Amino acid sequence: MAEAVGPFQTYQLNIEPMKRVIRNHARVAGAREGDFENLNYVPPVVDRELLQQIGLEDFAGTLMQEWQAAIREGERFGYRNAQVSVLAPTGTISFAMDCAATSVEPFFSHVVYKKLAGGGFMKLANPMIGIALRKLGYEPEQIDDVMAYILREADGVIADGKIEGAPHLKSEDLPVFDTANQCGTGERYIHYLGHVRMVAALTPLLSGAISKTVNLPGEATVADFKEVVIQSWRLGVKGITLYRDGSKYAQPLNLRLEEAQGKGEFDLSELSYKELLNYANDAKQKINDLKEARNQSRPSRRDKPIGIRSGHTHPAQVEDVKIYTTVNRNETGEISEIYITTDREGTLIMGLLNSLSKTISVMLQYHIPPENISKMLRGQKYEPYGFVTRHPYIKYCTSISDLISKVIDIEIGDYSRLQVKPTGERLIGTRNGLPHKETTDTSCSDTAPVPTAEATILPSAEPQLSNEVVDALAESDTPEPDQTADPEYHNGSINPVFPNLQEREYATGYHAEPSTEGHIVADPQTGEHVHELARHAALTGEKLYDGSICPTCSSTRMVRNGTCKVCLDCGTTTGCS
Repeated sequence: MAEAVGPFQTYQLNIEPMKRVIRNHARVAGAREGDFENLNYVPPVVDRELLQQIGLEDFAGTLMQEWQAAIREGERFGYRNAQVSVLAPTGTISFAMDCAATSVEPFFSHVVYKKLAGGGFMKLANPMIGIALRKLGYEPEQIDDVMAYILREADGVIADGKIEGAPHLKSEDLPVFDTANQCGTGERYIHYLGHVRMVAALTPLLSGAISKTVNLPGEATVADFKEVVIQSWRLGVKGITLYRDGSKYAQPLNLRLEEAQGKGEFDLSELSYKELLNYANDAKQKINDLKEARNQSRPSRRDKPIGIRSGHTHPAQVEDVKIYTTVNRNETGEISEIYITTDREGTLIMGLLNSLSKTISVMLQYHIPPENISKMLRGQKYEPYGFVTRHPYIKYCTSISDLISKVIDIEIGDYSRLQVKPTGERLIGTRNGLPHKETTDTSCSDTAPVPTAEATILPSAEPQLSNEVVDALAESDTPEPDQTADPEYHNGSINPVFPNLQEREYATGYHAEPSTEGHIVADPQTGEHVHELARHAALTGEKLYDGSICPTCSSTRMVRNGTCKVCLDCGTTTGCS
């Protein structure tokens, strides 16, 4: 084909690797001498002496000639196909093709039941048994006796299906008839690693991978699966698929009729003593497992809070959106519900916050740990995000979800992810449902502190700002407030949960850098790029979170400018602004 229509399109880019692969194929077939090239393992090679012993010397000669021709012709014309040798998977489709087996794998069993799409089942017997017996020199009458032994029925179903103990069959011939699974009450079968080695024996002769499934018995463990994968890698198998018998409710082939009809849908009176004993032992084990699971504390009932409950409200402001997160607790001190509201009534963001509040509250009432919910929400990024004001501990968040995650961390006593970490004795949340106080005093004491319901805040409990927050606040042009003008400034007596604030959190300066012309070149709230035409709107307009989308660039960063809207990304307006 390459001589007639030329090699594949990118052959010139891959000419050296392509020739190396063909040379390695030829070495496996015995058509070329020398060591394998650029392989990290030694592949199995064709045993020509063994082929001659079993009468396939012509096959061995043809194999060597074909690979020698592949090298010779490839040097002259190249190769039309990047994969010069492949093997069709021929899985379930092989039954429609009247094949004896499904490609490179042992026969599933001597007798199998195939479930039909329209209901019912059909029996399939291994057609190779009679052929193999004739090859071994058995007489037609003897072959009929062996087949009758395997296919004997009782009450319309196959009684056993094993081949061991069949009349006239010699013990030394039994390995010829081994299958991938135990047949009936027989004990012989090919270990699943045998199938792996079958695939590994043919892989070095194929440019492509062999798509085959290794069938493991129903009692196979995780360690067995691991062993198959590791051995496949060591033997150079390019791809392998594993299947445990009975792991799906319906499968193409079944060893027993009850599997084809459905698990548990069979008459116990039809079982043999051994099968009945196994069934009883399995039933006993399942009962014991259910008893053990029932005795374990696994709450799955929703416990709704009743009556008046207490909690904390965390105010915060992200950009120009004010968020109020209320965390309520039940009578045992556990977090039972969270409500999230904003000052944007009737907007899309309000509806989403209501849905998020209900979702988190239901999760808490089903006893999902708050730390797991916090981990789920942590790190999500969407607008609005950026610097946070009006909260003593949280100074930055990547989204409202991330803000709620930090609030939950505070309530459970975890300050490790906050920008401001309080020092001194302060209420940091709860552990085991009780309020918990933590102190930085490292002196030794024989008496452990007793948790109390009151929150004691020392006057020295000042929040410590991280370097990045200090730098950001240093850029703010907000003047220092008069601490004596407002009698409510020292809020320690008003809200003892949080320490006294050292500066007004309500006033928010602009953190954007002015350009050389004195104009804002970045979003005043987040420092992000703002289009030149939208600089004035970014400075004076209200950021919108009502689902508005720019008709030009589809951005959601829209700002109200008079009665119109302007896009901060491209400067497009929706009207006369």
